[in-house]
Amino acid sequence: MEFPNEHIIEDLYNTGILANVTNSKEYKELRHKYNEFYDSIKNEELKSKFSQLEEIKTEIFGQDDKDIFKIGFSMAVKILIEALTCEI
Repeated sequence: MEFPNEHIIEDLYNTGILANVTNSKEYKELRHKYNEFYDSIKNEELKSKFSQLEEIKTEIFGQDDKDIFKIGFSMAVKILIEALTCEI
């Protein structure tokens, strides 16, 4: 899906949604659990490959999150416009 003013939606996503997620209690708990697991890996080659895999996974999930947010935001605006123009 193409958005002609994508930067507006990107700015909203980056300043509002992402900031709230990384400050949540759940996020901090999961991050702690992840760090403990990662630190337990003793094999350096395995640790390096795991890190590379995590970077790729993070990029994939980040792009998915942005796309889902854009689609949801666009749909919400369309619903709002339809509700405001509907004659009941």
